[in-house]
Amino acid sequence: MKQAILDATNGGLDVILAYYPDAEHCIGTNKHFRMRADEKDASACIMEKKGIWYVTDFGSDARAKNCFDVVMAEEDYTFSQAIYYIADRFRVDIG
Repeated sequence: MKQAILDATNGGLDVILAYYPDAEHCIGTNKHFRMRADEKDASACIMEKKGIWYVTDFGSDARAKNCFDVVMAEEDYTFSQAIYYIADRFRVDIG
């Protein structure tokens, strides 16, 4: 299931950009973006590692989060709920 979602969402990039559209301008650069509108300074970055995309917010816990972690944090979902939510939203057949 997890791999099917990653394959269908460009390594999770599509999911991350759905939550943080400002990240798109930082792909392939060392630039930072604002994850929240109320942030004074841009403190997050986006990077790809072994085909999976991660977002790191240095203004928070500074932990790299993949698309599943992002959905879990933003929607207050469990991992299982996040899998089904992403599959439904991005029309991924997870069998």
